[in-house]
Amino acid sequence: MPINEELVIDVADRIRDILDDYPAGPAILREILQNTDDAGGRVQRFILDSRQHSSEGLVDPMLNECQGPAIIAYNDSSFKPQDWTAIRSISNSSKKGDERSTGKFGLGFCTCYHVTDYPHVLSGDKLLILDPHKNIKSSSGCIAFSTRRSDTDSDRETCTAHFEAFEGILSPDSDTLEGTAIRLPLRLPNSKSRINPTPMSVEAVRELFDNFIKNDLPEVMLFLKHITSIELSEISPDGTETVRAIIQIKNADEITGERSKHRGRSSRAETSHYELEVAMKSDPASPDSTSHTRRWIITHYVDSFGIASDAMAKRLDPVVDPDRVEAMMIADKLFPHVALAFPVPDATVSQSQTFSGRLFTLLPLPIITHFPLHIHATLSLTSSRQNLRNANETVMDPKGRNPDLLLALVSCNVPVVVVPPNILDDMSASEFKDTILSPATTVPFLRANIKMLSSLPNTAIKLICDYLVTAGDVNLILNLPIIPNVQGTHTSISPNLTYTLANESEATLFRIVDPKLLAGNEMSSPTVELLLTQREGKIHGLEPKDI
Repeated sequence: MPINEELVIDVADRIRDILDDYPAGPAILREILQNTDDAGGRVQRFILDSRQHSSEGLVDPMLNECQGPAIIAYNDSSFKPQDWTAIRSISNSSKKGDERSTGKFGLGFCTCYHVTDYPHVLSGDKLLILDPHKNIKSSSGCIAFSTRRSDTDSDRETCTAHFEAFEGILSPDSDTLEGTAIRLPLRLPNSKSRINPTPMSVEAVRELFDNFIKNDLPEVMLFLKHITSIELSEISPDGTETVRAIIQIKNADEITGERSKHRGRSSRAETSHYELEVAMKSDPASPDSTSHTRRWIITHYVDSFGIASDAMAKRLDPVVDPDRVEAMMIADKLFPHVALAFPVPDATVSQSQTFSGRLFTLLPLPIITHFPLHIHATLSLTSSRQNLRNANETVMDPKGRNPDLLLALVSCNVPVVVVPPNILDDMSASEFKDTILSPATTVPFLRANIKMLSSLPNTAIKLICDYLVTAGDVNLILNLPIIPNVQGTHTSISPNLTYTLANESEATLFRIVDPKLLAGNEMSSPTVELLLTQREGKIHGLEPKDI
């Protein structure tokens, strides 16, 4: 008789594989923020707790390693039943069917395992310790405790150490926690973890906080729906708490409705605008404390979902039924929603502080646009939220130009923006046609950045020269150091001077006699032809009389 056997999945190994796609560092805090915002939380606190808590009253003595320093993330929204189910299910998500939420892979919480092997989750009347290695005595992967003190032989009485580790979050006199606290005990040295054996020190978390405060915190709430306050603090070993930074939306109550709009399908196009006033204070208890308030203009646009899905269907090759495309877009939460954040000019901000725009999908992505504004869109992201799923499209020009040419132009501060073909077609027939990349629109930027142009490799300069020549107008290549000479450098052709063009053998023979000779052998045939025909009398081939 056939025998049924169970398919076994090693949870620890699965989490390790997931972490390969998820970076450590501030991304851990961003993932927690996303979950808080999706849950409707308004307040988020991140605490580096450096205390050593009691080990009296542990469900298993081996959990003593969890009683030391930890990261605690608290927010004011409580877990729902489906959240408890999802957090125990690797690769599952309670948000898959929720169009208003950002998460869709159910993997973001796994970033916590960069820090710890035993995440603790406390919400309502329940404390859950996750144990993917199944190291805890009698553990099947999780241990749950009741926070209620009235129960006979209550967990609060018999397993006191686990609750004391949440001192300052869970009141000793309270049976429940209003909100959710995630405690991540830092992984110790000599860990036998199969997820990530690398220890996490207090100093490393402090650096993580510093990085987040500097690079993410000032702008992290621009496109969020609910969070209005974020605080980062540190509790010293003696129990003294010091706030590192706090940021708040000062006019949050006035714009609550506007912030949470446009989060799902819409049957018609909608636009909204509002001002966001963000106040940030760093090290408020320090004599060196700094504070700053910045205003932003936020603009949201959401298109009709039906129109967007029809347009998407027509762009696919072969053409796909619009109903099927609509179902795919809903499943992947791809909604035609774009938002822009414009920084309002501020006299207190130094002009030397350059602003560099980023891409957001509610939260900032590690993708810099260099635009003078931030852009939020429901982008198709990889599961790690670190890259665009169709990232290759961002480096290919729709007209098939050489990517190396585009990089060379960007190196000369030519503001190249690659757009999809359908948008390019619309621009070509609009008032934007004069801004589309062409030799004529490129030259002013090159002439304004001569030093950058001159510093490029010879191959890049030749690409730029050949591109300008395609316009068939010799004036576009005048006064630019892009014409090669026999000395291996480049000459800037003046309209008032006469030049001599040498072939390869002539260049070898006479480079010492006349170092100003132009190296025709280093130019493309179209470049040579353009110089000889449109600069007749000013540029000619080498003749005996020239020697």
